[in-house]
Amino acid sequence: MAQRPTTPPHDPLAAGLQQAQRLMASGGHPQAYGLLTAMAKRHPADPRIQWMLGTCNGELGRYAEAIEAFTRAVHGLPDEPRAVMGLIFALQRGGRHEEALTHTQRLLRKRPGDAHLRRMRVSLLLDIGRNEEAAEAFAELNASPEVEAMGPRERAVIANTGARLAPGHRDARETIAELERYADDER
Repeated sequence: MAQRPTTPPHDPLAAGLQQAQRLMASGGHPQAYGLLTAMAKRHPADPRIQWMLGTCNGELGRYAEAIEAFTRAVHGLPDEPRAVMGLIFALQRGGRHEEALTHTQRLLRKRPGDAHLRRMRVSLLLDIGRNEEAAEAFAELNASPEVEAMGPRERAVIANTGARLAPGHRDARETIAELERYADDER
């Protein structure tokens, strides 16, 4: 889901946030959830706690709870694009595709060249059945200089999204060849 928010120096919550991050990094999401829930009870308005709680809930498959936490985080950190991205992912995984698309388009107005957001828009358009629009958006994305500059891992994610357009809006053989090229790349 979303990355961990940064903490200012001498932050009294920093130790707890760092501990939760370590737990989540090692797969201890249930333990991190317990720690973050306790922290949220003491500091309910802290958006960093909500952000991490959203991330943790998302990793645990609790998308409704992730959406609630990310919504609170975005309310407290409205200009933090990674918090908004966490909300978008949670909304998509929670089946709330239209809302995710609305947030994606709003963030794209601030970051029009962001290839990751543009890929997310294609994915969401496909989720809601707007395939023609998704095909156009994918063609623009795939031809953009931002994608050309990406490494193979990021390009493989974009190719995987594009594969959802085959066979109706992309040639299936071309799509398979593209995916095989990335599958064979050890990077």
